[in-house]
Formats: sequence, C-alpha cells, structure tokens
Amino acid sequence: MKALDVFGSVIKYYKDHILQCFKDRPYYLNDIHWVITVPPSWGFKAKQLMKDAADQAGIYNDQLTLALEPEAACSYCPVSAESTTDVGKAIAEMQIGEQVIVCNSGGATTDLTVYEVTGPKMLKKIDQAYGGHYGGNTVNAELFKILTILFSGPVIKRDSR
Repeated sequence: MKALDVFGSVIKYYKDHILQCFKDRPYYLNDIHWVITVPPSWGFKAKQLMKDAADQAGIYNDQLTLALEPEAACSYCPVSAESTTDVGKAIAEMQIGEQVIVCNSGGATTDLTVYEVTGPKMLKKIDQAYGGHYGGNTVNAELFKILTILFSGPVIKRDSR
C-alpha cells in the first residue's frame, strides 16, 4: 500500500470522526480550517505528501495548514493560559524579548526549538536543534535493559510478547 493511501485513509478517518461529533450542530464545511502537525525535520517532499493525503481525504489546500509540532505546542500554551495550565500561564505572562525552549520528544528523536516573545500571543523562532536519538523509543529500550538486568532476562522476554 502506498504511503499516500495510508496517510490519506488515516486523515479521512479522523476528519469523518470529527465531523460526526458535530452532526447535531449547524456548520458549513467551508467554516472549518484544518491544522495537521508535522515533525520539524520533515522536508518539502514529506510535507507535500501530507498535503496530498489531506486532499485525498477531502481537505483542500485553502482549508489546510501544516504546522510544525513544536510551533503548534507553543501556540497552544498562551491559549491554555485561560485554563488551569501553569505552563500556559507562564508563557502568557512572559514579556517581549523573553525566550522559551520547546522540547518535542517523539518516538525516535527529541527536538529542541527556542522561541522569543515578540508581542501578545506572538512568538518568533530563534533557533532549532533536530534529531538526537533520545526519543521515547530509546528511553523505552534503556528501561527494558534495566528491567532485564533486575528481573532476569527470560522472565522479561517471556512477558514482553
């Protein structure tokens, strides 16, 4: 199966599920703007694949924004300031010129991005570091090694199936 078809099917599933959640509320499809997050290390071709997959799922370019994962996370923080999120409040209260580091720890890698506050709810990317292989998969593998030592290899290997 082609990657385009896989991504397109997944996006369509989520799109249909979200629209189903709003079935009892009046809305127009043109009023919806979709945001799909992508890793910051993705190049043009990978981003284009995601756009094509969204198009295949019925989400067209004028209704779509691809957002880098750390930017999406950072954008959410000031919005969450109105809730009880301490991180959101801290970022919302930052002064112009202050900086924040966003750590995006995925399965394979951990990426760091530095943003500077340029105005109310406005951030500018200052610097970015991609890809040290210190993501969740590496953490899980190291924990598995420790558990294997502590609880004996055969028990862990048998129970991990």
